[in-house]
Amino acid sequence: MVTKKDIEDALVNEIATILGLDEGAVSPDSSLESLGIDSIRLIELLIFIEKEYGIRLMESGLDARSLQDAASLAEAIKNAMKK
Repeated sequence: MVTKKDIEDALVNEIATILGLDEGAVSPDSSLESLGIDSIRLIELLIFIEKEYGIRLMESGLDARSLQDAASLAEAIKNAMKK
């Protein structure tokens, strides 16, 4: 079973990859906005989530709070996986 921590770790890794940053520069609580995630990079991240977890977040009730940081996004993914 995938845990929220597993999802956070995967998101942190993917965010770092998308932004070309060292994984240590990104934490689950790092604001996506402050890291420099723009709309194009956000789409890349959403595509990763859809492929990795088989869910379509935009159709599963994703809201602005879910996009604040990796921890919030992981929570939204975990909740969407329960449905």
